[in-house]
Amino acid sequence: MAVPRIRLQTHCIAAASIPQGARPCIHHPGTRPAVHQWLLEYARWRSMSTSSTRPPTCRRPSVLLEAQSKKINHIPGNAQSRHASTSTSAWHISTTQHPRQVSKKLSTSSEPLEKNLGASSTLVSQPQDPSTNYWKMYQEKVNKKERITHQELIRLSRWLGAQPMNKDTAQKLTKLIRSFQKAKLPFDMTLYNDLIHFHIKRNKFDEVQWVLDTMIADRSQGSLNSKVSQRTLALIMAMHLKTGNAAGLDRLIQRQDNGIAHYMAKFLEWTRGLQLTNEHIQTAKRIFFDLQFKRCEPNTPRFTHLLEHLFNTGKAQEALGLVNHILDIGYSLNKFTSTSVMSGLLRAKLLDDATAVWGRIQGNDISDISDISIANSLLAMFSQDPKRLGAAQVLWARMNEATSGLKPDEHSFGSMMASYLGAKEPAAAVALWHSMQKAPHWIKPSRVLYNVMINGLFYTHQPETAKTLYEELLARKDLKEPLALDTCHIMIRGLLSVRDVDGLQQVLARMEQDKVEPNGITYTIITNVLFSQRDAASADKISALMAGRDLSKTAITYSAMIAGYAQNGDMARAQELLEEMQGANHRPSIHVYGALMQGAFRSGQVALAEEMAQQAKSTSGGMSQGAYSIMIGGYSNLVMLGKAERWYDEMRRTLSKVTWEPHYVLLRACVEHKQWETAQRVVKAMKEHPFESYVPKLNMLIEEVERVTGQESRK
Repeated sequence: MAVPRIRLQTHCIAAASIPQGARPCIHHPGTRPAVHQWLLEYARWRSMSTSSTRPPTCRRPSVLLEAQSKKINHIPGNAQSRHASTSTSAWHISTTQHPRQVSKKLSTSSEPLEKNLGASSTLVSQPQDPSTNYWKMYQEKVNKKERITHQELIRLSRWLGAQPMNKDTAQKLTKLIRSFQKAKLPFDMTLYNDLIHFHIKRNKFDEVQWVLDTMIADRSQGSLNSKVSQRTLALIMAMHLKTGNAAGLDRLIQRQDNGIAHYMAKFLEWTRGLQLTNEHIQTAKRIFFDLQFKRCEPNTPRFTHLLEHLFNTGKAQEALGLVNHILDIGYSLNKFTSTSVMSGLLRAKLLDDATAVWGRIQGNDISDISDISIANSLLAMFSQDPKRLGAAQVLWARMNEATSGLKPDEHSFGSMMASYLGAKEPAAAVALWHSMQKAPHWIKPSRVLYNVMINGLFYTHQPETAKTLYEELLARKDLKEPLALDTCHIMIRGLLSVRDVDGLQQVLARMEQDKVEPNGITYTIITNVLFSQRDAASADKISALMAGRDLSKTAITYSAMIAGYAQNGDMARAQELLEEMQGANHRPSIHVYGALMQGAFRSGQVALAEEMAQQAKSTSGGMSQGAYSIMIGGYSNLVMLGKAERWYDEMRRTLSKVTWEPHYVLLRACVEHKQWETAQRVVKAMKEHPFESYVPKLNMLIEEVERVTGQESRK
């Protein structure tokens, strides 16, 4: 029976030339994958074996093809050893296996490039000389029959990869691939794909098939990079589209393992320049349409949940890519999916993308939104950028049209007023404030709306109007808690900025009356405003004004001023105010003592820092983690690690839960000053506490300590 000739890799072998005892039955059902791999190995054997080497043997396809691979040491410069570096081998492969299972077994036998090259592989990463023709150097070595190293081959592949892809470059890459095969080196997948793209562009589909066969036979490509492999699949699809190969397209679509997983936009990017017709593009869209329908059909609860999950886990760009892909392949999104998409994009602050997607979904301007939730989200985004006031006004006008089907609510008014205030148009915001409370809206402002207006009025230099709204808020009887801490913070910041001491005193007094407890943010606001630009004179001025008007200082005022003086290094004045505060029967909080401890360490007054720490223990909450961290960090910076460790141990005994910062501060100082014994005790204490770190910089310190102490223990 005549056996057809089969073209494989770099050789064209007639099946009749195979020894009689080694001919497999290529027509037996289920044997083609094994026979194909056997013939590939036989081709390698023919190109590398000597006349004394026996060919691989093969029995009937229903029997396992058995043999063992023998490794022969390679002696550089010895021609016979180079030929014998790959011993005779036949594959122990069941002929009934699936082709992917065969290729998976083949891939596991290949070694990574770094292992093949050894330590000298670092030479490959050296920069290339742009003026050097590495192909000419390669040809000279080939003509002289000199040995070409692995590093030279890889350097040449990178040089060719940087050259413009044309017929000459393609021919050189083809020759280089054969050299890589003889050297059993993995070839760059990107160059494989570039070569495939070039041949498809020239309609040289035989060359394309040769490159694809070579890629499959390259055992080193067992685990393909997903991005590169997807590009290969896109190019194969383009080839089948150009050749009208419906069967090939069907096989490609049916792939379950490592199948088509890229988006339409990527397909168009990877196949650019291949002269695909509009009919080809439409066919590709139908393919992607069917694949998406099978995986996760759009406009279903499952698809909406997928989008919500992507947005909620910080993968907004991935969700955006999926939405654009769905629109690219011809799907129309329903109201629920559109709302989910728009809300997610606006939460992620992708306003321009949201505008573009809305135009694609509805085919019209974004001001034509008919859903109040999307309109509110969009209006809120416009309010964050003063330059988008015009867009906000267009949308607002649309929302107030009788035919729009939209009814502005509290959120709508809040966002629009914020837009006017951000653009420094307070009169328009105040007018909107009053119209909101009249027909046809009849919306009573909430405390959140009061905060928006008060904050914006201070920002636009309208303090009197802001104070009027504040008094109006306090007079509201229908609100359970008209005065909240966030409102107090807005008023404190605004009144301090305009030096309104009387107004500030009234706010602080109202806080004490309503028992609104200050927190760390309260002290920070006052300190930052009073001591802006490290100017303690402004704090003195406020203090003098308060004293001159016979206004008593509150605990908040004392705390902020003490912190400010300590921050600016005036510890004497800070201590005087502390004594004055205690004399006025105000108990200093842990924030006050923490500021004093920090200031003492900065000015080198270690004894004062220790004294303040001891007094801090008498506060209602005792020493906090922040206070302990100040003491540990202060002593660590002064390289007084013994005292730092004492406070560290006390913190561990006192507090039930400690975050990573104190551990890091002490351990960093130990490593910097090579105090390995102390560092070892800290690491041991962290493991006993117990404490598990997820902070990379702390983990690096722990590893460094364990490495050094481990070496010392071995010595």
